[in-house]
Amino acid sequence: MLKGVLILFLLTLASPLLAQGQASYWYFGEKAGLNFGTGSPSTLDFVPPLKTSYHDITSSASDVEGNLLFATDGDKVYNRSGEIMENGDLYPNGGATYNTVVVPKPGHRGIYYIVTVTQMGPPIFLHYAEVDMNGGAGSGRVVSRQGELMRSAAFRVAAVRHCNGEDYWIMGQEANTNRFYAFLVTEQGICSKPVVSRAGQAQALQYYGDMKFSPDGTRLVSVAKDQDSQLFWFNQRTGQVTFQQRIPKDLFGSAENYTSDYHSASFSPDSKSLYVSSGFWRALDGRCAKLVQYDLEATDIIKSHHVIYDNSKDGSDRGPNSECRSEGVGDIQIGPDGKLYISNHGRKYLHVITNPNEKRQRLDFQLNGADVGSGVSSWRLPNFVESLFRGLGTETSCPQSSGEVSFVYENTCFSQNTSFQADLKDNGPYSVSWDFGDPKSAGNTSIELNPLHVYSAPGTYEVSLTLFSLKDCRPVKTVTRTVTILPATPVDLGPDRVLCGNEEIVLDATSPAALSYRWSDGSTGATLKVREPGKYWVEVDQGGCKLRDEVRLGKAEEITASIGRDTVLCVGQRLTLDATSPGASYEWSNGNRDPKLEVYASGVYEVTIRNACFESKQSVRVTVLDCEDLTHGYVRCREVNESSVPNIFTPNNDGKNDSFGLQGAAEMKGYALQVFDRWGKRVFRSSESVLDWNGEGAPGGVYFYVIRFDCGEERKVVSRVVKGSLTLMR
Repeated sequence: MLKGVLILFLLTLASPLLAQGQASYWYFGEKAGLNFGTGSPSTLDFVPPLKTSYHDITSSASDVEGNLLFATDGDKVYNRSGEIMENGDLYPNGGATYNTVVVPKPGHRGIYYIVTVTQMGPPIFLHYAEVDMNGGAGSGRVVSRQGELMRSAAFRVAAVRHCNGEDYWIMGQEANTNRFYAFLVTEQGICSKPVVSRAGQAQALQYYGDMKFSPDGTRLVSVAKDQDSQLFWFNQRTGQVTFQQRIPKDLFGSAENYTSDYHSASFSPDSKSLYVSSGFWRALDGRCAKLVQYDLEATDIIKSHHVIYDNSKDGSDRGPNSECRSEGVGDIQIGPDGKLYISNHGRKYLHVITNPNEKRQRLDFQLNGADVGSGVSSWRLPNFVESLFRGLGTETSCPQSSGEVSFVYENTCFSQNTSFQADLKDNGPYSVSWDFGDPKSAGNTSIELNPLHVYSAPGTYEVSLTLFSLKDCRPVKTVTRTVTILPATPVDLGPDRVLCGNEEIVLDATSPAALSYRWSDGSTGATLKVREPGKYWVEVDQGGCKLRDEVRLGKAEEITASIGRDTVLCVGQRLTLDATSPGASYEWSNGNRDPKLEVYASGVYEVTIRNACFESKQSVRVTVLDCEDLTHGYVRCREVNESSVPNIFTPNNDGKNDSFGLQGAAEMKGYALQVFDRWGKRVFRSSESVLDWNGEGAPGGVYFYVIRFDCGEERKVVSRVVKGSLTLMR
């Protein structure tokens, strides 16, 4: 008896490790392959010709002992001999597959589902194919393909085990919405009636992103380029997804100088840490790549971030222009050995975290820690059922279901959303189907757990909720309730508008059906006088219906047009008249409606500027002249500069350099010379009769001068200044 108990104990202890053998074979990148069958990864000499380019994700199936059964890229299925399996061309008429995962069929040894995200024309489908390893003379056979689960799918799919330890969940996302579709896989097959949840922000349709379950099945993470990362709770029993929190993509932009615009994610085997990566060689935001850990047990998960690896050359990542090392960080995947593996785009290695259940500085990150042999790593790594990597001691269970159901609703005002909420007494696993009893409406049915519906008219409606068992996809129970939609007089405060100066306006919510009013400031009258900008709302109780409306009021200030004074131009010159004023519109006398007007011809130019309340006008006269003779008699400006002025003079009456001044000064108009000593004291100033300085009474040394004069330039007369130093020698 003791021997039997010991054997049972050892089998129980080993069962999670045996399960991990089903994920032993990895195919990825350019002819890269690893085998974890012996515990540590070894390179594969032969890799089937799977499509493993930039965006493509493969999957494979092995038995519990780690022997390969088949591998697939979602397009074709290859048996253990590397040949296309019988009927293994899943899309003989074409289709682009981006993601795939293999899920066993419970209770059927050797039967598997290949779930793919495939684009066929514009639609993107979540499809499935069924593989029977008992066919094809023991090499397997695809018995069905292109079974449709959903369309308008995002590029992500994930799978995890149900809490009963037998069934599986397949999770898809609807593109450009926040809807998650959970399909239950049982011994009956895949139930086509999903559990639909709305949670978090909408998921953009793009290649760059990831969705993963935690190995214990309690959490789900979704990451995508240009979006916040999102954490969700997952109910393994019901298939429901609920929002937990987001990790803002610009959270650390200034302090840490990196972004959390992540494109790949994975949990630790014990499901207590989240790992995310921001890119491969250069991250998707243009910065260098980051590998980051978040502690899911921390009080503040966001602040628990820990940068494990930064591939900028100096480790600082100073922005999109940083110089990056070639070792990037891409996809993240738990291995059957309990380690984390990170792709290294374009390199012959994977990075490794050997102890991913540890935290922060205790983590052992090994750059280029796993050799992929003759192959080359790309961006993506294979996709598996995440429960295969569940740590010891984390098995869960769930009680049996009773099939009890009811529902509640609120807000029965016509023209508004009536909300419904299914009350599943024992939480499933179920899916639901609603009939709102309103066939004239645009959407009379729904498969969401908690839908909204706008009724087509006031009246009485019979609303039914049908519960489907996901074990066999059959209806279990239908409950019906009568819902009365009340007529309601719309409340309309009018469009958003602008207050003019100190204007006072009256907001009027008067309704003949009103029993009471409540305004944003707490007042209870039918009207409200306001003279300040802001948002104002009113709630009107019409006896069972509470209607609400709001209006935003801005404020316009008086404006004044200003485009300068009358101006004289020379032929060939241009002048820009600028009437720019915040919040204004513009109308010039020539019909132009831009804030600026360029003119080059004589005339009177007028502008009218307006905002929501005020108007202002101004005009200027522009006169254009032939300016050629304006410079007659003036020296050309270009002929005079500092080099035209002597820098030394010797007042010794020898007839050479006896005075200091500008040659030709007598003919210059507006000429003036000043000389200063080195302490800034003026020692000479020219006059009409004395133009040059003779140095009388001044000792030898260095002096400074300023010469002003008028000159001609481009047919205009301008004033010029020449400054410099000179030396007086005795």
